[in-house]
Amino acid sequence: VKRIKCVPSSKKKTLSSKTYNLLIGCCILYGLLLNYIIVLNFSNFFSSVNPYLFLICALSIGFLGVYIVNKYDKPAMSFLGYTLIVIPIGAELAMVLPGYAQEDLQIAIILTFFVVAIMTLLATVYPSFFSGLGKVLFFSHLACLLGEFIALLAGYRTSAYNWIFVIIYSLY
Repeated sequence: VKRIKCVPSSKKKTLSSKTYNLLIGCCILYGLLLNYIIVLNFSNFFSSVNPYLFLICALSIGFLGVYIVNKYDKPAMSFLGYTLIVIPIGAELAMVLPGYAQEDLQIAIILTFFVVAIMTLLATVYPSFFSGLGKVLFFSHLACLLGEFIALLAGYRTSAYNWIFVIIYSLY
């Protein structure tokens, strides 16, 4: 079983790949839940904020989160940094999503939750398979972006590309 360092090297503690994948999946589910709560409760607030002020605050909080994640080795600090990255994303979603049909949003939320939960379970049970997907997913995504760009230049817009992106991001 592959081991992954999760604290400073002076303590030499490691997590198994299965535990690591489970924790990552739980963090993603936490981020989705936090975004859901923000969208549900703060749409009116974020829609009323000056767009320039919103942009400055969102970028500042997001960059602070990235800084904290990269600066500190303690899991609690990394989790705080992750939360600071998730909050501006939720705020942006809170401004945009009210324009979409409620039924479509509910379907997207349910599907996203189940895809993340299933992928977390699979990554926990089969960690070696999922550790080798990074390059494949990167080049698949690159090919889809190029294909979508060419299709747009040619005047085509199909939902097939949307489904391909969904599948790739689900694997990622």
